[in-house]
Amino acid sequence: MRKLFLLALLLPLGMTTALAETMFIQSKQAKLLSAPNFKSKPIMTLEKATQVEVINKKGRWTEIEFNTERGWVSSFILSKSPPLNRVTILKGDNVDLSKSARKRASAVTTAGAARGLAANDRMRNSDLQQTDYKALEMVEKLSVTDEEVDEFISSGAKQ
Repeated sequence: MRKLFLLALLLPLGMTTALAETMFIQSKQAKLLSAPNFKSKPIMTLEKATQVEVINKKGRWTEIEFNTERGWVSSFILSKSPPLNRVTILKGDNVDLSKSARKRASAVTTAGAARGLAANDRMRNSDLQQTDYKALEMVEKLSVTDEEVDEFISSGAKQ
């Protein structure tokens, strides 16, 4: 009986530990919010590539912990792998690209972007740089309600 009681006490601890997962912020700057709502009070701003611990998930929101702070971020800005470093050859803010820049994206890039796949994501998901159809199916299953869109637009949130 005593062993069963100790097991019952330890079981919930093991379950919460199993939920903990390390993820990375993919957005340039992400607001850590006090509640799973774009209108909630911001706690702090997290920079791109910040490593965080997942505590809980609620719909399209993820509760995370960074250092001693706990809060909520949109699940769309988190990834299991750190963001890829992008290198630019542009120097300065006044570079005129009107004569040398490419004007249109390729059909493959446009189709991928329409499905929410950036070029770096396509490369990360496949050694042969082919579409990862499992990831594509996951993206296509996502839906956003009109209320979520209105809430996002009215909050002016930029994540």
